[in-house]
Amino acid sequence: MVILVGTIVIPIMLTAGISQFVASIVVLSGVGVGALFNVSTWAVYVDVLGLSVQTIADYTLVAALPLIIVSLAMIVFYIRIDGKGRKAWAMPTGASTGGDGRKVPTIALISPLVPVILVFAFKLDIVPAVIIGAIVTIILTLPKRPIHVLSSALVEGIQDIAGALALMIGIGILLNSVMAPQVASLISPLIESVLPSSPWMYVIFFTLLSPLAIYRGPLNVWGLGSGIAALFVTAGMTPIAAMLALRVVSNVQAVSDPTNSHNVWVADFTKSDINEILKKTLPWMVVAVLISMVIGSFMIF
Repeated sequence: MVILVGTIVIPIMLTAGISQFVASIVVLSGVGVGALFNVSTWAVYVDVLGLSVQTIADYTLVAALPLIIVSLAMIVFYIRIDGKGRKAWAMPTGASTGGDGRKVPTIALISPLVPVILVFAFKLDIVPAVIIGAIVTIILTLPKRPIHVLSSALVEGIQDIAGALALMIGIGILLNSVMAPQVASLISPLIESVLPSSPWMYVIFFTLLSPLAIYRGPLNVWGLGSGIAALFVTAGMTPIAAMLALRVVSNVQAVSDPTNSHNVWVADFTKSDINEILKKTLPWMVVAVLISMVIGSFMIF
């Protein structure tokens, strides 16, 4: 999806005179915000921390709104600093882009919102919401061979997420390992000694350590972070506090982490320095984490 959207919007921004770096952070910020509302990624919190989908949904805006505001401020700041690039049309006007020329109905643009609405507004579980979203997409787009298109999409989808599936299996192995009595008995005293016990310590602890979410660090939920969160809960932290902390800290990883496949692709597509993206976005993301953690601390403690 990042490639699909990026190949459209990045050339448009470059054509309008936006610099390669600013075009990069616009796309990456969009990825970070969208990831928070991607209900399919919530399963890790349901499985690891035993929380309901509704509980996760209730705290989504706590992580999302500060990220949106800080990202907008960051984009405006860098546009004023070095946002101007060379204006040039990406393609000749009026040129055909190939294909059969069939236009997709405008109403079909709501398709990605269907699963989100079903989860947030109708309290539906994630899997049926995604299935209904796929069916709605078929109905709204009316392809010539709907069964073929749907089955092909399922096959391609499995291919696209094969790496993520392997990662989730690895997370499960890791989680079982760190939760084993022999391991937990060794690590729990260390976790308990650093576990924040007050609202302000909760804020300071996760804000200062938020960069540990990048480079697949210990607070990266798609790695060791899931096991660390389970140990936090074992040591006395509430599951909601652990979930919110990891979701907020994951904003740093989603936007700034050079090891993300979408960061690598965007940097390559815009001919930007991926390490420059890290250096220039990290301070802003830490500010977003701080704001979210302050708001969350009042809701949890």
